[in-house]
Amino acid sequence: AGSVEKVNGKEKVPLFENKIDLMGRTEEFLAWLKNRDERVVVVSSHATWLQSLCAFSVQYQPQERGMEMFKKGELRSLGIKFD
Repeated sequence: AGSVEKVNGKEKVPLFENKIDLMGRTEEFLAWLKNRDERVVVVSSHATWLQSLCAFSVQYQPQERGMEMFKKGELRSLGIKFD
């Protein structure tokens, strides 16, 4: 993940993460997901991370749908097939 500085002995996490770190988190999630036994997993997250997952880390069909931003409280269903 990104660099973390310390303030008064506590970790200070940046308010915004850079795109490389964001993409890294989505790749880490997919690696974790691939090793799960469950066939159905529910994910709740913020729109920026979900956008990164759908637009850049998975092959979304139709492709244009993966580029659409998530709206507040939006629910989407996504099937992921690992090779």
